[in-house]
Amino acid sequence: MELKDYTTGLHHVGIPTGNIDASVAFYESLGFEIVHDTLLDDKYRVVYLEKNGHLVETYETDDPAGMTGSINHITVGVTDIDAAFELAKQMGYTVTTGDEVIFLPFWDKGIRLVMLEGPSNELVELMQRL
Repeated sequence: MELKDYTTGLHHVGIPTGNIDASVAFYESLGFEIVHDTLLDDKYRVVYLEKNGHLVETYETDDPAGMTGSINHITVGVTDIDAAFELAKQMGYTVTTGDEVIFLPFWDKGIRLVMLEGPSNELVELMQRL
């Protein structure tokens, strides 16, 4: 047996935060729902949020920027990037990719995307595959 024989795919993405309530509210605004909410060591809140079988784990820590490892971004698929982009701006989210939706020639017909900054400075890509 090889290790790949035991894997089932990406389970979740873990994002450390200094403000768990802001992180939860941000991911809820993207359509994720809390599926597990607990305390670690009776001190740090850990919340799993799910949308369509995809999980984000956000967890409190005293120094989120000092955590081991790094994630450049996570991507949330959307059905209408233009509408999602306008709504994200109306909601006051920081858009790090500027004032226009970006096109990249990925996949067969390309993708269109914008990048948002989450409450813990993580980047969240909203992407429509064309």
